[in-house]
Amino acid sequence: MSFVKLIAKKLRFAMQYIKYLHKFKSVGKHTVMYKPLRIMGGKNITIGDYSYIMQDFRIETITRFNDQVFTPEIKIGDRVEIGQGCHISCSSSVILEDDVTLAPHVMINDCKHGYSQPNVPIERQDLSNKPIRIGRGSLIGYGAVILPGVAIGEYSFVGAGCVIAQDVPDHTVVSNRSNLIMKSTIQ
Repeated sequence: MSFVKLIAKKLRFAMQYIKYLHKFKSVGKHTVMYKPLRIMGGKNITIGDYSYIMQDFRIETITRFNDQVFTPEIKIGDRVEIGQGCHISCSSSVILEDDVTLAPHVMINDCKHGYSQPNVPIERQDLSNKPIRIGRGSLIGYGAVILPGVAIGEYSFVGAGCVIAQDVPDHTVVSNRSNLIMKSTIQ
């Protein structure tokens, strides 16, 4: 790579860093974000060092809904890789520890609409929430959905298309063939 191309690449990354830096609570050094991004409530979002975020990422914190008030917090650790088209929505707490990888189109949502009033559209009913934590070194496969209240252990693998509604222990592989299979990778 020629010297000019190398300088141009470094300048491009620096400009992206400066462009998005003010939208977050904090962004670590050498973090790369590709546009377009959709950021809502960025002042409640912390991103660690050396993270890599692909295009079409949507990240949002919900501070108010109906008459409810929330104090959301999203923490993305160091060396986290987020594939294109991922979506993180938070009204409580979402923590991605260091070295987590999200494949494209993963959805992480720590809140859901209630259904206590049958004559009110579900979209307008109050939210309930529970925190989500994804442990260090885990990989979440293409199109997986992580539901409220889930803790995924360290060095676990969630296969493509899985809907995770319960905790996943450390060192576990979750697959979604004909039914959900959990298998420890440590004997």
